[in-house]
Amino acid sequence: MNNFVYQFGNSLYINLTNRCSNDCVFCIRNYSNGIGDSDLWLTRELEVHEVIEQIENFRNQPANSQSPDINCQDEVIFCGFGEPTYRLEELIKIAKYLKSIGKTTRLNTNGLGSLINNRDITKELAKVIDIISISLNAPNAEKYNELCKSIFKDLSHAEIINFAKKCVEQGIQTTLSIMNNLTQKETKECQNLAQKIGAELRIRHMA
Repeated sequence: MNNFVYQFGNSLYINLTNRCSNDCVFCIRNYSNGIGDSDLWLTRELEVHEVIEQIENFRNQPANSQSPDINCQDEVIFCGFGEPTYRLEELIKIAKYLKSIGKTTRLNTNGLGSLINNRDITKELAKVIDIISISLNAPNAEKYNELCKSIFKDLSHAEIINFAKKCVEQGIQTTLSIMNNLTQKETKECQNLAQKIGAELRIRHMA
């Protein structure tokens, strides 16, 4: 089964694609087929109606189901085994649907969606995305290239900062995130970057 929609803990997630512009050394894809009980490798890319159908399946489950009750959840998260902004058109359509049923929408992204789509996408996202978590991962381009191996190479780190700044300006609640594999000095530098643009900083933990 293609898990376009999956649960992890008490949250519901949307898995749009397996394509990604990065090959991060710490990525869960390097050592796992999925998260929890959900295999997130897709045999094909989604159609919007298929994602909505899977969301509706979660909404229609009986109250005693082991799955999270989406009717009681405020937030649904775009996060899977790829970079969601590769499927920007589909993301926006699904997010509009989620907003129509009263959900808060969150996007977890590597922050390179404007490069992927060859235009500034922050205004489009601001119409349907309430919260965005952007993987900063490093305080500078050299360290980022070492850890994340992006196809955009030296453009990547500066673009992430620019993208995050524009998200803040568009009124999206914005968090930059890093792994806990950085030095104390590097972590502080990332904190300063986030503070400068008005974003929060979150530290993710290696599995």
